[in-house]
Amino acid sequence: MDDTSNYAGTFVTAGNGDLWLQFTSELLSGIGLNLGTGDDMGTGTSILNATGGLAKANFDTNLKADGGDALLSSSFQDNGVAGQLRGTFEITGDSVRVIPEPSSLALLGLGLIGFGLSVRRKAVK
Repeated sequence: MDDTSNYAGTFVTAGNGDLWLQFTSELLSGIGLNLGTGDDMGTGTSILNATGGLAKANFDTNLKADGGDALLSSSFQDNGVAGQLRGTFEITGDSVRVIPEPSSLALLGLGLIGFGLSVRRKAVK
């Protein structure tokens, strides 16, 4: 999380903010086919554990396989250029805390105000 709006650099120089979320990887596995032939392809998976950062308490659920907090899945294939691969990865997980939307809070507040007014009205009569 960058505390200033002036960031212009690389991952290596990104050090002036607070860490938002950190995962460690457990049980990394994968398979690659036809590696080095120009027809490379493969997939991989890993169990991730939330280990640090401001949002750790929201993601440290232990609800995934083997008590993990999130799952990483990936795939890659040949890029058409010698020695280069392209691919995708996805991280899926659940957060512990449900944070209500502002409109839900406003609706609840209006309901409580209406309830309070109806109780007051009956007390006056």
